[in-house]
Amino acid sequence: MAYGKKYFAAANTADGFESYFPDIFAPEKLSRLYIIKGGPGTGKSTMMKQVADEAVKRGYAPELYYCSSDPDSLDGVLIPELSAAIVDGTAPHLTDPKYPGAVDVILDFGAYFDRRKLRERREEIISLCRKNSEQYKKAMAYYSHAAAAAREAAEICAACVDFEKLSKTAKRTADRIAYGAGAAKHRQITAFSTRGAVRLDTFEREAEKRIAVCESRYEGASFIGAVCAELALKGVSYEYNVMNVMPERYDAVYVPGTKTLIELAGKPDKITKQKYDKMINAGRFTDKKRLAESKTKLGMLKKLEISFYCEAAAAMRAAGELHDKIEAIYKNAVDFDGVRELMSRVIKEIFED
Repeated sequence: MAYGKKYFAAANTADGFESYFPDIFAPEKLSRLYIIKGGPGTGKSTMMKQVADEAVKRGYAPELYYCSSDPDSLDGVLIPELSAAIVDGTAPHLTDPKYPGAVDVILDFGAYFDRRKLRERREEIISLCRKNSEQYKKAMAYYSHAAAAAREAAEICAACVDFEKLSKTAKRTADRIAYGAGAAKHRQITAFSTRGAVRLDTFEREAEKRIAVCESRYEGASFIGAVCAELALKGVSYEYNVMNVMPERYDAVYVPGTKTLIELAGKPDKITKQKYDKMINAGRFTDKKRLAESKTKLGMLKKLEISFYCEAAAAMRAAGELHDKIEAIYKNAVDFDGVRELMSRVIKEIFED
């Protein structure tokens, strides 16, 4: 089934968990917001998927927001044409009613628990949840160490960049792609998840023109950031993605007005050039001789970043396996007939009331 745009509603960054719910699902911008409360494996993502399916059947273009930890699950669905949304309101992105009844509606999936079955496995649930939390904390600790190495390397590279030259090229680039008044929107398409690094193809599918920013991700991210700054000065509508390991840095910007995507693409000899309409070599903004003086240290920092990242990814996978075990317990203690009946009522309310 053809959906609209797909993004992540939150992110596991090197600076901790970041939720974008308050911006994306601001109740002031909606006519109704359904907030699901309940445990893992209780059908929350399934309900949101059914809402999205129904929206598509009726000719709408829903925006799907995936879970940054488990990209196979949904965190929320927004239907712009109806000014309606449905979200997972449980931890870690806790969402509570701000305008109860007037906008927000609580959907209590806990009402469909077989509490006797869950109490019988109380100790197991507590143990699994504790271990899951420990693995997640370990993952984020290693991820922050990876970020420290990456940021130190970025500082070394920045000292070798001719920012005047970079800024002039960024301005010319922004002038060519600027069209459409509006504001900047953070729309995350990458995630550091229990399934590893994940990237959604929303910008790629939307774009009719693609520009690759090649060479080091450090100069490249500075260039994309400079393009975004120019677009902001012009009052142009654009969407951007940030790096999970360095969330202060952009690695992609999409301008809907000209359907243009600018993204980091790695070394020129490592990318598929046929994918792009233009390539910008960010390495030309760098003093290569000066950078070469730090070659040994940069190599060491890269090895450290990779090593810490691998440890972080292993801990995240372990957290995901524990979460799957928790979900399995809850799935065996839910009245799914009751959940399906609730789904039918909600879908009717959204599309027919």
